[in-house]
Amino acid sequence: MGRIDPLPATVQSAAVSACRDALHWRDDLRAVFLTAGVPAPLYDKYDHLGFSKAKLARAVFNELQERDSFR
Repeated sequence: MGRIDPLPATVQSAAVSACRDALHWRDDLRAVFLTAGVPAPLYDKYDHLGFSKAKLARAVFNELQERDSFR
């Protein structure tokens, strides 16, 4: 699989806002990420009460981009 360009900061910011504002329950956020192909262990790494939905989404997006940059 070819390398994917990094997600533009404006797009990531909009996606984080949507995760925060459009999804009321954390389980809904989890379902969106896992359905999109995010590995459960990666998502679960950040899914704790110390992280808001926005902080969780940002951390997952950042780690996915870091992983892709090493391909």
